Amino acid sequence: MERLLLAYPGHDAPRVPTFRLEARLSRAHLTDNETRRPRMRRGWTVCVCACFLTLSAMAPTAVAAPPKATEPLQWHVSYRQAMELAEQQGKMLFIYFYDGSDATLQRQQVFEGQVLANPEIRRLLPTFVLLLQPTDAVIYSEGNRVELLKDESFYHMYGSAGIAIVDVAHRDQPYFRHVVSAFPFDDDHFYGINRLKTILSLPPGSLTQRTLTYAVRMHPEAPGSADGRVDTSLISYAEDHSQLMANIQVQGHHNWEQRFHELASRIPTGLEPTEVAAESWPGQSLVDAAEECVHSWRQSSGHWESVRKRHPIFGFDMKRGRNGIWYATGIFGRRH
Repeated sequence: MERLLLAYPGHDAPRVPTFRLEARLSRAHLTDNETRRPRMRRGWTVCVCACFLTLSAMAPTAVAAPPKATEPLQWHVSYRQAMELAEQQGKMLFIYFYDGSDATLQRQQVFEGQVLANPEIRRLLPTFVLLLQPTDAVIYSEGNRVELLKDESFYHMYGSAGIAIVDVAHRDQPYFRHVVSAFPFDDDHFYGINRLKTILSLPPGSLTQRTLTYAVRMHPEAPGSADGRVDTSLISYAEDHSQLMANIQVQGHHNWEQRFHELASRIPTGLEPTEVAAESWPGQSLVDAAEECVHSWRQSSGHWESVRKRHPIFGFDMKRGRNGIWYATGIFGRRH
């Protein structure tokens, strides 16, 4: 099966479901073993151990701590109040879903005692509003009882413990109040310090855009194509092209000549657009698919030449077709 395409010398695609005030999020997988091929499996969940998480008396009215690694993290337990505070402060909402299972205590302790306790992580976390929720959390939205992890907007959490981020910071963007990161825990996917640091440092964008950017940044060879600046034209064309491939269920550089000239007129002078495309295996989860697409690019010297280099501007996105295959696009503004 031809799974790699590269081109040298995209518009209103569906977005992640809107996050209602009390209900919506999404779901995906990740592994902290950077050399492992992505696999989709549902597995372990986590439980909260108070001796590792400093919850500041679990007060719903807690205020975010200043970004100092030595001070306790301020965790909220009221979903509504955390959302309202995040919106008031223009911050992202970081949600840590935990499970009470004793079977997962050891991994829970590692995540809380080593990852969340890491000084670099503790300096990054206060830039978010932090919310702690059990996996069976229930809220009420517009008078309706909602089990958070069973709501469609939490789909990519697969009902599991893990990490989710909601964008409550960028009011002028279509992903405002949308889920923009979703990382459930299982036997094959654990979030160490480097992975969580990468998640917390991702540029603004939709769930699919940030997930593919994450997969590029976490590749063990550290390609540089996702280290530049996200360009609005490139990200829009990457989204549109990924959606087109998903709609017709065919990978390719459809209408590239036309898109090339359109993009060339929109990006800064001295830069030339270049595009890579890939597809996942059928039935993969979002993050597994993103990692698979990056792995596919690595298998081609031509693709990797574009993906590994640092370009001034870039745009990544991916969309899933009805055939269960994710279609990914990366567009870069490379120097002549």
